[in-house]
Amino acid sequence: MGSHDAPSGGWWFTGRHTALQEITRWLHRPDRQRPLLVVTGDPGSGKTAILGLIATLTHTERRRTVPLDTLGLPSTAVPAVGTIDAVVYAQDLTTEQVLDRIAAAARTQAATADQLLKRLTGRRLFTVLIDGLDEAAAPHDLSNRLLQPLVNHARGRLRLLVGTRPHLLPDLAQGLDRTGVIDLDDRRYADAEAMTAYAARGLLEMTVDSPYRDLPRWHVRAVAEAVARAAHPSFLVARIIAATLAAQPQVTNPADPSWLATLPRVPGQAMRHDLDMRLGADAARARDLLLPLAFAQGQGLPWEDLWPALASHIASRHYTDEDLLWLRRSAGSYIVENTQDDRSVYRLYHQALAEHLRDGIDPRHVHSAFVDVLLDHVPLTADARPNWAHAHPYTRHHLAVHANQAGRVDQIVADTEYVVHADPDTLLAALNSTTTDTGRTIRLLYQTTASSHRHLDPSGRRQVLAVAAARFNAETLKRQLSRPLRWRPRWATGAPVNTALHVILDGEGEAVACTGLEGRPVAVIGDNTGTVRVWDLTTAELHTTLTGHKSSVTAVACTEINNHPVVLTGDDTGTVKVWDLTTAALRATLTGHNGTLRSVACTGLEGRPVAVIGDNTGTVRVWDLTTAELHTTLTGHKSSVTAVACTEINNHPMVVTGAAAGEVWIWDLTSGELQTKLAGHKNTVRSVACTRIGDRPVAVTGGTAGEVQVWDLTSRELRATLTGHDSTVRSISCIQANRPMAVTGDDNGKVRVWDLESGNLQTTLTDHESTVWSIACTRVGDHPVAVTVSRSTHIAYHYDIDDYYEDGQGHYSDYDYDEYPVVGKALVWNLASGGETPAERLHPWTNIRAVACAPDHDHPLAVTGGDSSEIQVWDLVSGQPRATLPGHNSTVTAVACIRIDDRPFAVTGDRSGVVRVWDLLSGELRNKWRTAPSGPRDEVTEIACIHADNLPLAVTYTEPSLHTDISISGLQAWDLTTGKLHTTLPIPFDEGVMAMACIQFDDRPVAVTATMFGDLKVWDLTSGKLHTTLLGHDETVTTMVCTRFSDRPVAVTATTGGEVWMWDLTVDTREIIARAPEKSVLTAGPNGEIVMATSRELAVLDPPGR
Repeated sequence: MGSHDAPSGGWWFTGRHTALQEITRWLHRPDRQRPLLVVTGDPGSGKTAILGLIATLTHTERRRTVPLDTLGLPSTAVPAVGTIDAVVYAQDLTTEQVLDRIAAAARTQAATADQLLKRLTGRRLFTVLIDGLDEAAAPHDLSNRLLQPLVNHARGRLRLLVGTRPHLLPDLAQGLDRTGVIDLDDRRYADAEAMTAYAARGLLEMTVDSPYRDLPRWHVRAVAEAVARAAHPSFLVARIIAATLAAQPQVTNPADPSWLATLPRVPGQAMRHDLDMRLGADAARARDLLLPLAFAQGQGLPWEDLWPALASHIASRHYTDEDLLWLRRSAGSYIVENTQDDRSVYRLYHQALAEHLRDGIDPRHVHSAFVDVLLDHVPLTADARPNWAHAHPYTRHHLAVHANQAGRVDQIVADTEYVVHADPDTLLAALNSTTTDTGRTIRLLYQTTASSHRHLDPSGRRQVLAVAAARFNAETLKRQLSRPLRWRPRWATGAPVNTALHVILDGEGEAVACTGLEGRPVAVIGDNTGTVRVWDLTTAELHTTLTGHKSSVTAVACTEINNHPVVLTGDDTGTVKVWDLTTAALRATLTGHNGTLRSVACTGLEGRPVAVIGDNTGTVRVWDLTTAELHTTLTGHKSSVTAVACTEINNHPMVVTGAAAGEVWIWDLTSGELQTKLAGHKNTVRSVACTRIGDRPVAVTGGTAGEVQVWDLTSRELRATLTGHDSTVRSISCIQANRPMAVTGDDNGKVRVWDLESGNLQTTLTDHESTVWSIACTRVGDHPVAVTVSRSTHIAYHYDIDDYYEDGQGHYSDYDYDEYPVVGKALVWNLASGGETPAERLHPWTNIRAVACAPDHDHPLAVTGGDSSEIQVWDLVSGQPRATLPGHNSTVTAVACIRIDDRPFAVTGDRSGVVRVWDLLSGELRNKWRTAPSGPRDEVTEIACIHADNLPLAVTYTEPSLHTDISISGLQAWDLTTGKLHTTLPIPFDEGVMAMACIQFDDRPVAVTATMFGDLKVWDLTSGKLHTTLLGHDETVTTMVCTRFSDRPVAVTATTGGEVWMWDLTVDTREIIARAPEKSVLTAGPNGEIVMATSRELAVLDPPGR
């Protein structure tokens, strides 16, 4: 498309020396106290021009393209090459995409701001230029969730040079001093002479036949000065006016008052004036053709067959490529051609022009037109299905954004082929808008596997989502997703994520409260770094971040002061801060409390907002929030006040306090007197919340014994005790849904929802893995929701408490995960159906480190070993222990089973390098040996068994220690009948064995080992020689199983990145048959099934043809 530059081309940058010099000083003189420099100004003030010049000057290769002498830049305005390490233009980029680009420039990977800073620790200062912050996909989210944390915790590791419009300054850093901002509209940086020179050059060079070329220079300057005065401070307006004048056949009189009065002052006005002056009646035609660009996403809109179709659909007029060619000739200066996905795309020259064209246009109508056209242009397969693999890249990247703005997300995600091919970042953001059952299920599957999608291709996303659909028993979606797969999930289990899960908010959490802000529901979450984040619960975007606490934020409460929303945050030093939520400014600090604060509540007293705060001394303080002065003190508790809630009884403001001694007391806030002591809890009361059942006020209290008690505050009697929690009830929140509800959370990560009228448990939510520290309820739209936070899971959950799976839907198992896939419990599953067998669960008295199964004529057996050093043998039919085999003197680290003389045997290895052979029917120890007869006792990490010419062998690998003789291979094959070494396999010391399995290959026994470099080595156990090496893994192999597929020997491997590979050992071919969200362990079923288990999931894959 037409260039936005004049026919003469070249560099048009003029002046701005003061701003350039200040940026250069900041770059050359790193200051830990100034990690952020912002270049700001209204639209058209030249932010991108200045930052673009800085980026070019600091670039190793591009600096030589800058005509420094022509530009007349002083040496103090020219930064050194290499002073900027990364440049990101944030237009339409998500927060994750900006983080990815910064991390890539730093040659690392990071999923959060904290991870990025940790990766930069110990390195030289890393400087990032980010322009177009206000044009990002979610500017507030980018500022608050990424840029502000980077700045606040930089500590000399990173600094940011950011270009943005002024309205985002409060998001970037609170208390940012003036020296951290270069406001191009300020008199200090505004450059009237430069703008005059810029306008004069436009008058002379914007068109080849400009009438101003033949005028005296004084006349040109006079017109340029008039243009500059009208345009100030916008270089963009000056450029448009100059282009308009240069295109006219006659020159103007700069002293004509009527002409001066017509000069536009803002970009939109200038654009309208230009099009009307130059195109006349065709100006409307140009606007129709330009309008799609104003709503285009990413780097711009492709021409191809999309642009004319969009212009036609939006304007209800027929436009073709001929019209676009006319636009190129007539108004091409408004359009910039970029490249994205190796194709040309087109955008408007400036964001201000897009804003002008969007003014007065119904955005929902335009975005809906985008959805219609993009869907219509997806090619079809032979069976008339949309062929998303060949859809235009713009469609795959941005359809979700347009559908979200048009309210049509449910429509597009109903097609699972679109879901697997869509850009994960844009789709993930749009999924929060789903409302239908299918849409919300897709959202559930996608959000619970979100960490995987960005790093997978469509095939990988399909595999992950198909397993997720199996896990949630979403049979229709499972069939749709599995249709193209060779290996399809039969069933899957996993720690459940409830369908009530509405959205996941990134970040740690210790305390939460909900309120309204600018008409939208928000959650305020404090964490153990002292950071407080404010989340918009409608969009799931971070609204702002509050920083100032020096330790964990352990209590949060919300209220209003003079109709302004405020939040109170308390920390573990006893400090309470009061923040204005609208401006993010600190209003006051309340001191005098002792120790960690977990009890803060707000209410009204005599028409004034007050905060009620309990501390570790047993004191309860009541603060007047308008004056930030102490109003009164309530004393009497002899132990820590652990919970506080406010209510009214007979129109009198009251506070209910809970204490470590099991006390629940009711206080009159007006008089400060203790009214009642409620006796019921025998141990520490950890949580209190108040609500009403009918017209009667009640308090709901939770204690360390797991009890939840409901008290009638009018009669002071216990109304009900709610049972079900088996650990401390740490948090309670209440809400009026269709009935009064209480949401309670405990130390085991369980969240329960109760109907307070009936006392019945409505549902149990089990997504948290550790203590649920805090819960807050609110409404999002018409839905009552609960936001629950815990520390170790690093996420906050936002549940729609009216929407959840009934018990029995989906598969679920809970098992602990440490360093190995199963620790502490073993589960026994029906391979065909996915249900637990009658044996259900094996409960050994130890952490399990290794497990293997052994067939027996009467009952199948399982053998487990772990930290206790004992071997346990289990009957898998009854689930009962069959035998305990003592003998090992250290942790059992490896187990394998084999049949010898038609009897089941187990071979076990331990951390001291000892291997034992057990007869599982008699329980006798048949043999034992040390893998290293002398010297250090290294850990046996791998054991595999096989028969070689009727000789039972165990292949062991012993992990070398620092003192190991590296001349001795740790990979050995042993005769199980004699306990003698059969052969040593010469594996190099530095390759190691990460996984191992055995199989018969061409009638010969082989062992297949995976090295730490990802190679597979196939060893002939008869000769002890290496048979072949298979290459292909890019990641470390974590586990392996050998089996037969189509009567051919194969090795199935899992990698640290979650890929599951199948290798044909006969012809050395391979394929990826599955992907998991994380590393997994594998085994093979009797009918060719592959079973893979991760820390939270178990899945069975059927082979092709099943």
